[in-house]
Amino acid sequence: MITSLIPSFNAGELSPLIHLRSDLEKYRAGCRTLENMHIIPYGGVKRRPGFAFVDSILTECRLFRFQVSTEEVFLLRFGKRKIHFYAGGKLLAGVEEDTPYDLDELAELQMTQINHVAYFTHPARPVQRLVRNEDGEWKFGRVDFDYPAMMDENLKKRLKIAVFSGTNADKEWSGGIEGETVDIRSPDFDLFHTKRNPNNIKKPVDSYHVGAYFEISHPRKADEFDVTVMARQNGATRKDKNSKLADKVGGEIRSEVLYVQGGWTFTTSGTWSGTFRIQRCEIAAPDPEKGYKWVTIRKFEGDLNANYSAGGEEDELVKMRLVWTKNSGSGHAFHPKGTLEASGAYMRGLVKIVKVTDKKNAEAVVVRPVRKGATSYWREGAWSELRGFPRTVCAHEGRLIFGGNEYLRQAIWASAVDDYENFKPGGTEDDDSWTHVIASDQQNSIQWMISHKSLLIGTSGDEWVLGSSQDEGIITPTSVRARRHSGCGSQFQKARLIDDSVIFVQRGGRKLRDLTFSFSADGYVTTDLTLLADHITGGGDGIKDMALQTHPESRLWCVTDDGNLIVLTYDRGQSLTGWQRMTTGGETDGFENVAVLSTAGQEDEIWVCVRRKINGQVKRCIERMNTSGAFLVGPWNLMRTRADAWNDRYRSYAEGILAHAGPGAWVEGQDMYYCVKTHRESLPTSLSTTDHWTVVKPWTPEGIYNPGDHVYRNGAVYKRRDTSTTD
Repeated sequence: MITSLIPSFNAGELSPLIHLRSDLEKYRAGCRTLENMHIIPYGGVKRRPGFAFVDSILTECRLFRFQVSTEEVFLLRFGKRKIHFYAGGKLLAGVEEDTPYDLDELAELQMTQINHVAYFTHPARPVQRLVRNEDGEWKFGRVDFDYPAMMDENLKKRLKIAVFSGTNADKEWSGGIEGETVDIRSPDFDLFHTKRNPNNIKKPVDSYHVGAYFEISHPRKADEFDVTVMARQNGATRKDKNSKLADKVGGEIRSEVLYVQGGWTFTTSGTWSGTFRIQRCEIAAPDPEKGYKWVTIRKFEGDLNANYSAGGEEDELVKMRLVWTKNSGSGHAFHPKGTLEASGAYMRGLVKIVKVTDKKNAEAVVVRPVRKGATSYWREGAWSELRGFPRTVCAHEGRLIFGGNEYLRQAIWASAVDDYENFKPGGTEDDDSWTHVIASDQQNSIQWMISHKSLLIGTSGDEWVLGSSQDEGIITPTSVRARRHSGCGSQFQKARLIDDSVIFVQRGGRKLRDLTFSFSADGYVTTDLTLLADHITGGGDGIKDMALQTHPESRLWCVTDDGNLIVLTYDRGQSLTGWQRMTTGGETDGFENVAVLSTAGQEDEIWVCVRRKINGQVKRCIERMNTSGAFLVGPWNLMRTRADAWNDRYRSYAEGILAHAGPGAWVEGQDMYYCVKTHRESLPTSLSTTDHWTVVKPWTPEGIYNPGDHVYRNGAVYKRRDTSTTD
């Protein structure tokens, strides 16, 4: 028989459809089957390490990495309405957090981390946040945004809503203050969507609008734009044509209250001596003893020699006023005039719906002070049980960015710069928040977003690049542009970034593609990474989970719907792409989730959730791949007994003999130490050092197969046996 020497196997496992395509370059470095092996960049392959048992769990789960630094990394295990935490290779006992997620919702979770905070999205759940504080404590809960994302403002004048104030705790403010309950009415149209609960007598009518936010704006009246302080030489007040009358109190002249939200300016005129002070006060109930808390924020002094012009910005709606004081010892005040003017044309409030009475009436809690009365200037919150919640999340250019919901499938909401929970609309400054809706002929849902030189977006039908309309600029509220670059369509699963390539699962789950920039095409192009291994993703729905390993090699670990763990070794710069498959246990065993933890000075740790059938019962285990390169965890005399030891496809025995626990493949050597079956037909209940079992060591201590010496191509990867053993 003629055999040929194969110098490399780094093309990985190839599709049966190309077994006769010897003209392909990849064919010469490919394998029919590459199982439980790692491709190494130099051409050879090596046996993978084994998985060590860490924890036993009762139900399905979802694994995420929480990486504080390379010195401090945690594994998050999401189960049924709980999170458990792992660190240092073990479960953190007594540390858990409640979540709103049921088991059937875990597959649609997406996460992004910014420093010590992780944000989680699910299409049917409000955005959640996991925080690890300085004391090492964890806190998980719903995000109460400083300002939530909003939809476009109502443009129909006839669609008015009215606010009826509650307690009027702030007597100077005609409206509701923070924390008060107000009534919201829409007398001329049905604003609130209701649903009936026939089985709930106490709550027969409910609404998808409960929990929704509304921004309610009232335009200023003509005399509400400015206030002025004026005085004659003797201190008497007088009225100016375009300002309100200032009143003299205790030697001071105070203006009336001006409500400011946005920009304000202050100017003086005339010849005067004395001091002008600009004071600010929150719209809130006064202190029972001290009254309203007015704080001086700016002070201007003059002695017949100066006039001033100044300005500022107020993000929140506040009360402001002018105070003029005559300087002691000054002989002449003459005619001082100071004017404080607000530039914002609207006073915008924010409320959160807590109860819906019917389609026209609801109760709301005031989040930002809101004026009472009817107005046609209002916005509805973008995220609610009615409209849906964000599907995906990422961080880009100092912003927290959410993508798409059921109502606005192609909308992208970006926070203010370095203010990750502020999505206040309407700003025009470069660091303000912004919203952009992709203009497309199809309303395809956003499936993933990833930060690169631009913001790369995958929808169910297309791939887009969102960037600035200015060359080499950053995205701002006034400079944003989306361009379509491919039409492959994406699965609802977070993409991964390997060097300059974005790896994503194509619609249908059976193909994996990379998205890279091509200078010749002057745009992003995609490549099918499963073209030569179309069988690798198996049956069912294809790939359902992914995790990226970067050290010692770049490998993308993928769990398929049928329980296989497949691995892509990827180095685009070296034209290296090759698939391997990992198996474990028997036919009923399978992988369900995978995560990768990166630790300083060590190889990346591979963590998996494995479904195993043990003693006739299905159990799930959290296991971690040993980075030592060997299946055996420690010396044989330190191994645990068969009763309590499970470690990837083998059991350890007190007698010191290691047996392969999986059916078949007894002599294909997948463990660092393994037993060769001689006479027995099934795995015995006990072992002894008899001639029925022979302990065989691997070819090299590292378990590396050298292609030019020991591995030959004949449809699979084989290991030359020791002639002293028998089948």
